[in-house]
Amino acid sequence: MSGKIRPVINTDVTHLKEVVDSSELFPSEYLDDMMTDYFQNPDTEDIWFTYVEKNTPVAIGYCVPEKLTVGTYNLLALGVKKEFQGRGIAGEMMQYIEQLLKHKEARILIVETSSHPAQHAANHFYPKMDYTREAVIRDFWSEGEDKIVFWKKTSQLTRSLYLIFLFRPFLRVSNSVPKNRFVTNGKNRSYPMPGKMPPRGAPLQGKVY
Repeated sequence: MSGKIRPVINTDVTHLKEVVDSSELFPSEYLDDMMTDYFQNPDTEDIWFTYVEKNTPVAIGYCVPEKLTVGTYNLLALGVKKEFQGRGIAGEMMQYIEQLLKHKEARILIVETSSHPAQHAANHFYPKMDYTREAVIRDFWSEGEDKIVFWKKTSQLTRSLYLIFLFRPFLRVSNSVPKNRFVTNGKNRSYPMPGKMPPRGAPLQGKVY
């Protein structure tokens, strides 16, 4: 592929909103608030990165250190613009963040998914990529929908050369409910949110393949 991966810059935001909408990652109106600390705080630990094709961002990734831990990071979001899905971009994005975390001397990278049938393929794929299915928290997202946590040590990071994500469009906004409420699987789910930011712990992975 002819693109490159780099940290997000201010001029990327408009294109990244298109990526977020196309991949059904989360409502793009939240992106500005989500990235405030990244752009305004010189000491931020947030990691926003993008895949750029012909000077245009076509993918987005978001990773943060877990609070009250030493060297544990959480990949909170990964999405690829619809017309660029299926080209291996997500795999390259994962290699990028894994290598970056190794340079940061991180110990662990986790990814949180759901037990919903639409994430069946993703939940079976992570073990093939050396991610261990470390925990299941029953009924976490909603009644009958568990949180699944995948875990990988930094000593294992970047071991795999190719990664395929098959995520459902997990979060979307319905015009029939307030904008501070997401609709998941056809059921309203309210979250306490500061301003217009999505919930901190929600799995924000979008369609990437």
